[in-house]
Amino acid sequence: YSNLYNNVFRTLDPTSQEYFQKTIAFMNEQGRTPVVVLTPINPRLRKILAPLGWDDRHEEVVKYLRSLQSRYDFVILDMTDPRVFGFDRHEWYDGVHMTTVNTRRAVDYIIRQTGRRRNRPRAAGRPRGVLLNGHSFLLVFLPVVVALYWLTPHGRPRLVLLVGASLFFYGLWDWRYVPLLLTTTLVDWVAGRLLAGSTAEGASRRRKLVLAAALALNLAVLGYFKYRGFFVDQLDGVLHLLGMGRPLPTIRFILPVGISFYTFAGISYAVDMYRGQYPPARSMLHYLAWVTLFPYILAGPIIRYGHVGAQLESVPRRLSWALLASGLFFLVLGLAKKMLVADVMAPYVNELFAHPGRLGLWSGWAAALGYTLQLYFDFSGYSDMAVGVALLIGLRFPQNFDSPYKAVNPSDFWRRWHMSLSAWLRDYLFIPLGGSRGSTLLTVRNLLITFVLAGLWHGAAWTFVVWGLLWGVFQSVHVVAKKYGLTPGWTWLNRLLTFAAAVLAWVFFRAASVRAALKILASMVGLRGVSGEETLGVAPLFAAFIVGGLLWVNLLPNTWQITPRPRLRYAVLLGVLLAASLLALSKRSPFLYVQF
Repeated sequence: YSNLYNNVFRTLDPTSQEYFQKTIAFMNEQGRTPVVVLTPINPRLRKILAPLGWDDRHEEVVKYLRSLQSRYDFVILDMTDPRVFGFDRHEWYDGVHMTTVNTRRAVDYIIRQTGRRRNRPRAAGRPRGVLLNGHSFLLVFLPVVVALYWLTPHGRPRLVLLVGASLFFYGLWDWRYVPLLLTTTLVDWVAGRLLAGSTAEGASRRRKLVLAAALALNLAVLGYFKYRGFFVDQLDGVLHLLGMGRPLPTIRFILPVGISFYTFAGISYAVDMYRGQYPPARSMLHYLAWVTLFPYILAGPIIRYGHVGAQLESVPRRLSWALLASGLFFLVLGLAKKMLVADVMAPYVNELFAHPGRLGLWSGWAAALGYTLQLYFDFSGYSDMAVGVALLIGLRFPQNFDSPYKAVNPSDFWRRWHMSLSAWLRDYLFIPLGGSRGSTLLTVRNLLITFVLAGLWHGAAWTFVVWGLLWGVFQSVHVVAKKYGLTPGWTWLNRLLTFAAAVLAWVFFRAASVRAALKILASMVGLRGVSGEETLGVAPLFAAFIVGGLLWVNLLPNTWQITPRPRLRYAVLLGVLLAASLLALSKRSPFLYVQF
């Protein structure tokens, strides 16, 4: 804990994080469950440190540890909260923290927590997963798979190779969840066959039951692994307010990588088969090849079977120069966005968000704008790389980003941002709820439900719920304003208002807690001063990246609007970007959306 914390003013520096993670990973590999103890602090001292940012710092450390629990197996013993262990409050507030009785209670708590993990799959230690922006993927896995793919005979053998490579890629993250992926895939495929083959009159009831079962399975798997701890924590908070005893025991599961994406894929397939929108997968092999496709299994985009099903059945027999050039173009530009822009901005963004109570007007805006740009370049970079990798194996993925910060209203923004998720929410949630077919009030209701659930899909935290609620409110305000002719008549003003709404929402998306987000927003409106000794400054390089990034997203075309040509200047530019990106691959840097 002292390694992480260092002091209340310093950020979680990458060196300390890497050392800490290696330690946890080593202990996991030895079959041990470490206990991370957050040492108690005298309430009087905590009261003195609170104005200096101690509470914010504590929240940031706890959030960091919680994020690691999705990859490693360890217990967090937060002794700053005495009620968790039933400590005597008088002893606590008198400053006598670790009496014999309290120590025994803490040890009992540790034993209970580790005992509950006995039957739980252990993490294999340090995440060995292959990142799309890692040396092992770019220089080993991808070249080998692409070469073998095109050398393998066309048809079933090639699909077998693709499925094998995808499962191997997924298993490198945590092979223990491969059976879960295969089980849900098998059930969804069987459900799809039953739905597609039950079109006879009188089979309506049976089809509805099959659809309900498929949806229930996918939602149950997603809910159990991703949201169980969150809802138990909320129930625990309610019981504590009511004075109904000690907190409920919780089990923190390792979140299966990509579960949010492959469960949504299964839901979309079942619903599409029920609606008769596409013919079913020709075989289990075709279906498995789609679900496990390694270019998107980690972090999207959300590819429906209708996007690639027919392509899997008619992949070109050989790799053309056009496919190779287009694939490398998307791959290199996506990698450059991640390594040369997003990752350069990340340390500055992390530093500012780690100290929400010490931000002034300028640093508050720098934090918000910096993350707004970092997330865009990170996620759109991943999407571009996924498109490029797919092209290298003869598949064409749909566009996932279309210059979202050029949007003129909230609806336009969501037609441009994470387009595959937006379309999924529209087709499988918003329209089934009634869409905009009813009154304005019903449309507003449907928008609020859709975006609150979209926020919860991103993560089990109130910050994501508030983020989704904000976008639901923004969409609703736009619908009402448009109905009564209250939208501004100037394009530049509409773009500015939409961008400001996005920046506001991203503050909640990134912040460690709702309280921390509110502190950042307070600094952005000048309530915490412009600058001074107690506020964090903005590094000139970071400011330059913010200005350059804003010009980029507002003035330059996106990747899909550029047509690569067989010219020397294109080759030189891509070569320079690739070399610079490879040189920047000095450490593991997962894409932000992998955690969702």
